[in-house]
Amino acid sequence: MESRYVKVILRWIWLLLLIPILAGVGSYLFASNNPPTYQATTRLIIGPGINSPNPSLDSLRTGALLMNTYAELAETETFRQEVIAALGLDLTSDDLTEMVEIRPIVDTQVLNVIVTHSDADTAVAVANQIANQLVEMSPSADYNAFLRTTIEKQANRIEQDILNAENRLADLNTELQDETDPAQQAVLVQRIADEENHLAGVNESLANLLEMLQSPFTNQVQVVDRAEAAVETSPQLALILLVAVGAGVVVSAILAVMLVYLNSLVVDYETLRQHIKYPVWGHVQKEVKGSNYRILSTLFLHLQKENNVNSILLAGVESSKHVARIASELAVTLSQTGKQVLLVDADFSNTLIAERFGAVDSVNLIDTLTSDIVKLQAEHATGYRNLRVLPSGESTADAFYLIASPRLQRALTSLEDTVDYIIVSGPALSSFEESMAIATWADGGVVIAQQGKTRLKDLRKAIAYLESVGGKVWGIIVSG
Repeated sequence: MESRYVKVILRWIWLLLLIPILAGVGSYLFASNNPPTYQATTRLIIGPGINSPNPSLDSLRTGALLMNTYAELAETETFRQEVIAALGLDLTSDDLTEMVEIRPIVDTQVLNVIVTHSDADTAVAVANQIANQLVEMSPSADYNAFLRTTIEKQANRIEQDILNAENRLADLNTELQDETDPAQQAVLVQRIADEENHLAGVNESLANLLEMLQSPFTNQVQVVDRAEAAVETSPQLALILLVAVGAGVVVSAILAVMLVYLNSLVVDYETLRQHIKYPVWGHVQKEVKGSNYRILSTLFLHLQKENNVNSILLAGVESSKHVARIASELAVTLSQTGKQVLLVDADFSNTLIAERFGAVDSVNLIDTLTSDIVKLQAEHATGYRNLRVLPSGESTADAFYLIASPRLQRALTSLEDTVDYIIVSGPALSSFEESMAIATWADGGVVIAQQGKTRLKDLRKAIAYLESVGGKVWGIIVSG
C-alpha cells in the first residue's frame, strides 16, 4: 500500500516541485519590477516638551491621551484636504491616506509621521506639512511662546529690583554705623526694616515666576526631528520569496494528499487488476445497459456451468442503491436467455426493486419468512416470462435473525428445482450483517465497487468480511 502511494508521489514529483518554483519566480519578478519607493519621517512630541525640566505624572498622562487625539485628527478628511491644498498636490484624499502612516510610539510622547511615495521630495514635503499643521492645531502653540517671553521679562525686572534693594540696604547699614544721633538712628532702623520686607516680597515674586517657567505646558505640539531627506525602501525580496515558496510548498502538499486519496479510490479496471487478486467482471453504468449486462450474463452462465453455482449474492461496499439496479438488470438479461431466474431483494433499506417491477404490494420476503408457508411465493415480474421477483418488504426487529436462520435457506432450496438462477440483492457490506448471513449459504458472491467513491482498502475489507464467514468471492463489478 505504501509503495503504491510512493509511486503516485514519484509520478507527480515534477508538478509538486514546479509549484513552489513557479511561486518563487513569480513573486521575485513581481517584487523586482515594482518601482522604488521613498520614505520620509517627521517626529513630534506631544504634551510636556523636552525643555520642561520637571513634568508631573499627570502632565505625562495627559500628553499620552493628547497624542492619540492628534493622531486621529490627522486621519480626518478635512486635515488631508488642507495638506493637499497647502502643497498643491495632484492627489485625492484616499491617495494621501495610502501614503501616510501616523504612528504613536508606545510609552512615549513621540508621534511619528511616516510618508511613503515614489517621489522622494513629495514624501519629505508631505511629512513636514502634516507636522506643521499638527503644531498649528495645538491651541497653546502661540500662547505658550508669548507667555514664556512675558514671564521671562517680568523675572528680569524683578531681578533688577532685587539688586537695587540689596544696594539700598547696604547703604542704609553703612549710614546706620556712621550715625551717632539716636533719633536719626531710629529712622534708619525703620527704613532698613521696610527695605528688607520689600526685598523678601520681590524674592517671593521671582520664585513664583521661575516656578511658572519650569511648569510644563501640557497641550503643546513640537517638532523634534523634521524630515530632511527620504530613504529608499527596497522591497524585502527575501521575505517575499520565503512566503511565496512556503505557500507553494503548502499547495504542493495539499495536492499530494489529494493525488494519494484519488489514487486510493476505485477508478478503473487497471487499478483493480493491479491491486485486487479477484477478477474484474465488468464496468456498468446507469445510462448504458445492453452489451454490458449481456457480458455479465455470459460470465454468470459460465460460472454456473463450471462451478455449479445457482445462487449468488450481489453486495456493495458502502451503498446498496446501485446494487439493486445492477441486480435487476442482470436478472432481466439472464431471464431473456431462457433461464428461469429468481430475484430476491434482501435489502430492507430501499424499495427500488419492488418499484422497478411493480411488486410493492406483492408477497415479500418478510411475509414469507414470518408465515407458516415453507415455500417462497415469488411472483412473476410483469413483462418478463422467465423472471420471478421477491421484494424485501418492510424491515422488522428480527429481520436479521430471519435471514440468518436456516428457514431462508430451506425456502430458497425448495425453489432450486424450478429456477436456474437465484440472484440476491444484499445490503451494503460495510454496515449490515444481513449480507454476511446470506454469504454463509449462497454459492458465492460478487462485490460491487463504485468508481470514484469506493476506497481500495474498504473494498479489501469487504472481501475479507465475506471470506471470514466462509463466503466465496467470484469477482468484482465496477459501477460508474
